[in-house]
Amino acid sequence: MGYGNSKGVHLISDNGVFRGLGTAFATMVRADLPDDVMKALVAGYIASLKELEARPPFAANVNYDVLNKDVSGFCGPMTLKYHPVAIAAWEEAGHAVPDCAK
Repeated sequence: MGYGNSKGVHLISDNGVFRGLGTAFATMVRADLPDDVMKALVAGYIASLKELEARPPFAANVNYDVLNKDVSGFCGPMTLKYHPVAIAAWEEAGHAVPDCAK
């Protein structure tokens, strides 16, 4: 991935594992990722939210699990939509996904 002591980019992880590439408020995967793998990734993310929010002091205020369109701004000028498999995982975990994000 191009990180290492001699390359100027350093991996910061509790166990040295690079888990995934992301951008602010989004995680990207290959378009051809099998649905069952994608669903497991999203479900795993959702299941880890309490632990994630407990780590850095700011994390409890980041709204990692807020899908509300008014709070997140998801359905405003941004036209990004959730993948159908991600929608299913969020809804199975008890979260309401706004219709405009589907």
